[in-house]
Amino acid sequence: MQTQLFMNKENMENYNNDEMNFVIENYKEFIKEVLGTNEIAVSFFANSENYVDKIVPVKVPSLNYSEEMKVLIFQDFSLEKELLTDCNICHLGDKTFLKIITPFTRERTYDFIIAKFQEMEWILKELHIRQEKANFTSVNLPIIGLDFDYLKKHTIDFLLNEDFRKFCLEHRIPLKRGIILTGHPGTGKTLSLRWLKEQALKNKIEFHIFHSPKEFAEEKERYYSADKKIFVFEDFDAMLLDRKKTGDTPNSVLSSILNILEGIDEIKDVVSIFTTNHINNFDSAFVRPGRIDTVIQYELPKEENIKQFFIIYLPEFDEGTRNFIYEIVKGKNCDISYAVLKGICDDINIYKFNNAFELPSNIISHDLEKRENFFRSILTKIIEDKLTGTLKGEKPKDTKAYVL
Repeated sequence: MQTQLFMNKENMENYNNDEMNFVIENYKEFIKEVLGTNEIAVSFFANSENYVDKIVPVKVPSLNYSEEMKVLIFQDFSLEKELLTDCNICHLGDKTFLKIITPFTRERTYDFIIAKFQEMEWILKELHIRQEKANFTSVNLPIIGLDFDYLKKHTIDFLLNEDFRKFCLEHRIPLKRGIILTGHPGTGKTLSLRWLKEQALKNKIEFHIFHSPKEFAEEKERYYSADKKIFVFEDFDAMLLDRKKTGDTPNSVLSSILNILEGIDEIKDVVSIFTTNHINNFDSAFVRPGRIDTVIQYELPKEENIKQFFIIYLPEFDEGTRNFIYEIVKGKNCDISYAVLKGICDDINIYKFNNAFELPSNIISHDLEKRENFFRSILTKIIEDKLTGTLKGEKPKDTKAYVL
């Protein structure tokens, strides 16, 4: 929400301690020089550094302001805040504006966007659009072994399918869902959330991740808004047990969340998602129907998944080489996650890009056996190094107990 206020020199004198007055007073001549006007608009508590086409840092000396300057204030709390230093000339399309921050020697420090009267509204709208795009992480890689259709059915479709929603109301089914995503690390839970965030933004559904119980406690009223929404609690079991973050016992934190999910005050148009590596850590009172409706299990890749993964992510290698890589991985007898498979493929591709597979001088190019052995020894080392790094320096011990 924006509020507008017109100020001139006379009533600005009533704000001698105000940071905006300080900025106008010290940058007045420079503002007039860059914008070519003394009728300006100011937006504070705003951020645009990552979303402008070009920023030119400029150090501006402290200047006396001697004549009246008309100021239109846009107070905008919805853009993310990031403190800057000095002054920046910013170019957004064909529009120019300034970003200024009050010095850290001041009691308070704020971001200020200063622009021409008639251009500020367009600039703020464009910055909001760019901010949304910047926070919009597209899942643009091939997905192996993940069923996004099932996830979509219980989230996006649940919130948007009006026929289904009408059916739920007629049958007294609450318009809320509780979902647990569970499985070993690296099996696709976070990737699924990235994809789900993308789908939510496309469909104008609020998507928010609660990073701590404290944040949930401070913002739990969001559950009762009229908007359609998806709320996420990542690594929920670990979140509950971290006393430094909760400041309370796990049971009282859990109780607070359960009161929201199934309390006296009804919530609707909301999907709550909880992720965990170990669903057995959850109390049975939490996972019972009415609080949790669906558990989605993420599995480690099977043989066919691994082979398909190598086909997609090692496209420049022939089938024989990919099969050799698969046999090395299989021979380690470890439970390997999709995340580690991707890391192995990335390292092999980077090695190839750097021409590191070139034969050393002591191997004749037409000696097929030595050439093949050299090539395969490198692949073996890349895979073993990746697995050793994943295990924090320990070598794989050929045991299924090692989940990577």
